[in-house]
Order: sequence, then structure tokens, then C-alpha cells
Amino acid sequence: VVDDDALVRSYLDQVLTHEGHHVLTVESGEAALASIAAQEFDLALIDLKMDGVGGMEVLAAMRQQWPDTIVILLTGHPTLETVFEALRQGAYDYMFKPCRIPELRESVGKGLAQRQQLLQQRESSAERPNSLTQVD
Repeated sequence: VVDDDALVRSYLDQVLTHEGHHVLTVESGEAALASIAAQEFDLALIDLKMDGVGGMEVLAAMRQQWPDTIVILLTGHPTLETVFEALRQGAYDYMFKPCRIPELRESVGKGLAQRQQLLQQRESSAERPNSLTQVD
């Protein structure tokens, strides 16, 4: 969870922890970049508007470093332009703050299911021998 608002971080931490997820919270885009450099995450909830490094920059870094991480952008100031840009840049979802628990739960659950399916597909593709053979 990346958000510069301590109350939002605490709320998301409590909701997600209650759902059984292991949660790491950071207070800035800069802290998020350091976390991304150190480890892969299954899913990231990222505030769009933060001082310094913003959510779109964190999204770009996440896509480059860990392209399979599911990213959900959060904003209290939605615009069609930012919705389209976020999705174009590879965000899985775009949610408005304050997030309602049922919608948050659904987005996180579906996002994690999609990640699991993608990883399983990659694993099964890697296990299958290449069916194309070279003919002389």
C-alpha cells in the first residue's frame, strides 16, 4: 500500500490484513521505489497523487521491474484522462477514494486470481517441451 495519507494507509492495512493478506505500507512514492527495488509484490495499491514521486511514476517502475505485479491505482480526484492513462500504462484497476470495502475486496481478489492464473500459465508453458522441430 502506497499512500501519503496515514489514515488511508491504516484503513487499507486493516481491511487487507483482516482478509488474510500480508501487507506492507509505505508513505511515499520514493519509499515505494525502494521497496520495489528490494522485492516483488503480488499486488500494489498505489495513490495517484502524492508529493514528489507520484503514483504513475511508481506504476511505471513497477511495470518495468515486476511486470506481473497487479497494480490498483487509488485517487480522490478522478478524471477520465488519468483513468485512461493508468489503464494504458498497465494498471489492473482504478478506484476512487474513499474505497468501499466490498469493491476493494472484489478488485483485490480478482486481481490476485488473475496473477495466479498468469503465473500458472507461464509455469505450464515452461514445462512443456517445444513442439516445433527443425527440419533439415
